[in-house]
Amino acid sequence: MAMVRLPTSASDRKANLHQGAIGAGIDLGSGMLASAVHRSDTVAHHPDTGNLIAGMQVPFWDRILMIAARACDMTGLGYIGADIVIDEDRGPLLLELNARPGIPIQVSNSAGLLKRLERIDPAPEDVFATTESRIVWARQAFPSLNNTRYTFVTSPASSEYSRKNLPQLFQNHPDRHRHVG
Repeated sequence: MAMVRLPTSASDRKANLHQGAIGAGIDLGSGMLASAVHRSDTVAHHPDTGNLIAGMQVPFWDRILMIAARACDMTGLGYIGADIVIDEDRGPLLLELNARPGIPIQVSNSAGLLKRLERIDPAPEDVFATTESRIVWARQAFPSLNNTRYTFVTSPASSEYSRKNLPQLFQNHPDRHRHVG
């Protein structure tokens, strides 16, 4: 599962869900935003910009998946939360890893984790042979918006990410219209 936290004026431009940021689920296959939640309400548009959230392309999606998958490999835990930020100059950077990702990623994706895990368990052994094969399998196994998604948990915005307005970064970034996958 993957999500992005989008800062709002209510969250004081910090990507902190508890302070009023938006949590938006990300489709693993495409890197496009899907369902979004602001506080406890499902939302279609960013409250400050009015921009439609679903369908926005996460820039650097291929690199973000690789960073998160390699971070998972390094820990040996099998399931982690990887917080990734997108720096204006350096692109995606790993901020931190969480051993017990919380409920917000499930809420942001409008789905629980169990069905995803049940789909992963019977996967052929060779799927897990390399980081690359795991990413390819996950993108094929969970390709479409609002269907099951998996692999590692990724949130390409930190709780203190206030340098940039992330929705504007998505809108104006050169990768914005690039097809990923």
